Amino acid sequence: MSLYAQFHDIDCVIRVFNTSEKPHTIAWNLIIKSHLDLGLFDSALLLYKTMRHLGVAHDSFTFPIVNQAVLSLQSDVIYGEMVHCVSTKIGFGFEVYFCNTMIEVYVKCGCVVYARKLFDEMSQRDLVSWTSMISGYVCEGSVGSAFYLFREMMVKSEPNSVTLIIMLQACCAGESLIHGMQLHGYAIKSGLESDGSLQNSVLKMYTRTGSVEEVEIYFSKIDRKDDVSWNILISFYSMKGDIEKLVNRFSEMQGIAALSIETLTLLISAFAKSRDLFQGEQIHCVAIKSGFCDDVLLTSLLDFYAKSGKIEISDQLFRKISYRNNITFGAMMSGFVQNGYVKDAINLFHQMQAANVEPGAEILRSILDAYTQLGALQLEKHESTKLEAIKHYTKDLKVSDLNGNEEVYFPTEREVKMMGDQNHLDPRPVDGALSLVLIRLAYDEPSCSCIAHFCDRMDTVFYWVRLLQNRLNVNPSVEEKWVSGMGAIHESLNRKCLPLCSDHINDLYTGKITLQDIDCTLFVDVD
Repeated sequence: MSLYAQFHDIDCVIRVFNTSEKPHTIAWNLIIKSHLDLGLFDSALLLYKTMRHLGVAHDSFTFPIVNQAVLSLQSDVIYGEMVHCVSTKIGFGFEVYFCNTMIEVYVKCGCVVYARKLFDEMSQRDLVSWTSMISGYVCEGSVGSAFYLFREMMVKSEPNSVTLIIMLQACCAGESLIHGMQLHGYAIKSGLESDGSLQNSVLKMYTRTGSVEEVEIYFSKIDRKDDVSWNILISFYSMKGDIEKLVNRFSEMQGIAALSIETLTLLISAFAKSRDLFQGEQIHCVAIKSGFCDDVLLTSLLDFYAKSGKIEISDQLFRKISYRNNITFGAMMSGFVQNGYVKDAINLFHQMQAANVEPGAEILRSILDAYTQLGALQLEKHESTKLEAIKHYTKDLKVSDLNGNEEVYFPTEREVKMMGDQNHLDPRPVDGALSLVLIRLAYDEPSCSCIAHFCDRMDTVFYWVRLLQNRLNVNPSVEEKWVSGMGAIHESLNRKCLPLCSDHINDLYTGKITLQDIDCTLFVDVD
């Protein structure tokens, strides 16, 4: 079984397991672990349930394996508590190995208090116990507690490279250069600095808390620079916005370390921030030649071209992405908004909803920007038609009566129909709701049909028109007197009364219709 498990041949593992009439504890542990290694977490827990049902004895490795399944499922802490309870009843609840895995479960479930309680109850602790508990505090963001426990650990146990890496993460979170330099000094004295992962952690600490000079000096001292080392440095220059040094370091890296897809993604993200189209296209060519291509890189390229104004290329890359998550949709949506394609952004948002992708904060911000821009465009269109609207009210509709006196004439619904769109001189008058107040009358009026065009509803309410332009010194004939964002309405409508149904009064207030959608010949005077 162990041989087949090493090659991940689960079928052969199961066949060998089934040949035994009463498999022993080691066999049960092995078959559960084999399912875990292949990502079959539910099956692993079902096997453990069967093991418990059959009354198979447990050993020191059984519960740690079950805890691994609980961690992999990212389930609620209650499952971890159940395992903890059962293990305590059976007699394994205070074994160091099990307690270490139990601390990890509590930490990953966000219950650091539970983890610390178990840690304090442990009669024996090893280095893993201390490191796991310190890691829990760092993950929670309790940097002070992590340092306090680390100092307590130094009295009883010597830290290893893993412990120092976690403490360096705490220094990054707390932006503490002094503590980071002290840890660096301890690593040198204890001989742990030769560890490559620790060297990269020290470098990352300097990039987060130190100066450019300190970062470059330490980077030059790293004897075995791998792609992680170079990526940390590239990310640092990107954060500083120093594109020249970033390009030079990348050129230097190509002759030393192997190129990785992570490096290309970092470079593309940096050039997207600086909107350096030439350098970004160069990296895109490198990615194509090297054969590197995954959804993360494609999303970065999509974002880069969108920020560089090449939205068509972004759209092409978006269609190539096989698995589109909220990050992918967000990048494309933001690109549409940035380049003025607000309707495409809104349509993409609807596609995302249809695909059951949960929108994040960035997507909601983009869609809000899209609707804001769309409203601004409509307002701009409104502004461009003001002159035509004023002509409409002061010239096109101004006629002379039999005595030669000029008066305003409003076409009836029948005349509007006969005009047609081509002959209608007013393309879309300025929204009247921005320039007037409609006061609902307090007394009952006889039933009257709604005067909105093409509406025959009788359940209407009378509203009294009061023009705001009088108080704001707006004259429909003098453009200099206009108020930005507000239209001008002919004075003859002031103190008129109009019957409207509930739908059309709402449409008038929200700007879906204007006064041109209303038969103004049916307005009545109010004393």
